[in-house]
Amino acid sequence: MEETSDAKRRRTEGSPAGFDDVEEEARAEEDVGEEEEPDWDAIEAKRLEEHERILRTRPTRLTHPILDAPEFRPTREEFLDPIAYLEQIREEAEAYGIIKVIPPDGWAPECGLDWESPKRFATKRQRIDRLQQSQPYDDGRKYTLKEYRRMANRFMDAWLTREERPVDIGTATDWGELYDDYWNIVDRGAMIGEEIEVEYGNDVDVHKYWTGFVKPDLKPEQLSVAAAAAAPYGSPEYYRRSGWNLNNIARWPGGLLKHVTVPI
Repeated sequence: MEETSDAKRRRTEGSPAGFDDVEEEARAEEDVGEEEEPDWDAIEAKRLEEHERILRTRPTRLTHPILDAPEFRPTREEFLDPIAYLEQIREEAEAYGIIKVIPPDGWAPECGLDWESPKRFATKRQRIDRLQQSQPYDDGRKYTLKEYRRMANRFMDAWLTREERPVDIGTATDWGELYDDYWNIVDRGAMIGEEIEVEYGNDVDVHKYWTGFVKPDLKPEQLSVAAAAAAPYGSPEYYRRSGWNLNNIARWPGGLLKHVTVPI
């Protein structure tokens, strides 16, 4: 089809009509390339609805209680070498995923925490009712050990004495019922209709702060069954050299973690 003389004149002279045609084509191309903004509120609402549906229909710890972990009771001689003992019970124990090793009578190490320390450690604000939504934690306050224990005890006292608790299992009078409270809130999530937030003080670097066991300050080559056996069972020196001291077990002879060169 041949171009008319008027159209040719407008094109060659750069007339407003020709400019408008180009502008309209550009706008049309922009419109085609634009994508509609997703409705994020609707997407989040749908995700939460599906999450709550799953929580309503799946088994919980109250409807399907978890069995206690099997218990193992080594002799004092077997207890000297944690790696050898775990290998000894491996065939029976590994089917459970977790076990409980009960030390021989007389095991009572002193707590290595320094309750008078002025050091403060950071916490995270953990929403218990949203743990299964994989949301990041906000930063909480910083505490000394004494301040954190005081805060935690106040929270526990307030929880136990509140008139209405979101989990109806009666009045919690022991740690087992508090444990049930915690996991029922985790399982039911947003269905409890209440925000339950705690300041979570885990992941504290024991090399910078403290550990429940006495810090042994021993080099890996100083850890051995013979050195532990030379100390009287139940003495401070025994706990310092024991492979069950959690500061030692990662570097104990025969364990894979001893090959890790950074602090554990």
